[in-house]
Amino acid sequence: MIAKPLVLIAGLAFGFPGSALGCDHLTHHFEHCIEGTPWAQGVWEQGGDSATLHLDNIEYEGFEQFIGSDEQTTLRGALDLLLRKTSDRHPERKTVQRDKFSTADLKIVRIIVTDVDYKGQPRINTWMIAQAPDRTRIMLSVRAPIGTDVTEMDRLSRAYAALVKPRTGLEGN
Repeated sequence: MIAKPLVLIAGLAFGFPGSALGCDHLTHHFEHCIEGTPWAQGVWEQGGDSATLHLDNIEYEGFEQFIGSDEQTTLRGALDLLLRKTSDRHPERKTVQRDKFSTADLKIVRIIVTDVDYKGQPRINTWMIAQAPDRTRIMLSVRAPIGTDVTEMDRLSRAYAALVKPRTGLEGN
């Protein structure tokens, strides 16, 4: 049996067959297609208005209701507002990388930072604001221990974002 991290690295290097993957509800307007990927082996923890997917020592989340989600701003403006509104909770936050990219379904702005969690433990955190063609937005978060390499966070966050898709067939959309 191949270890999960090795399968994850192989999947990231060669790409997961996105169209062959089953998709599950992530939020009202978004799903993630993790069936058949290492993410499917993760453990879910329900918490308030979201759930966190734990896989090894990495955490993945998605929120539609986030600070700045109701603002009529650009994606960059929404990310800037989120950072400003949470800066008092994370005064030690340091920007490591800031960029934008697209997946097949989403336009994304992203920031990778170092900060501390609510228990005071250092971590590296990626926040992404993603927008679907219909302009619905989701905030995606990937959190890892502080020793995680930035190139690994870049790869993990891009790979996870590529698994997130707008839900189809919703009434009223």
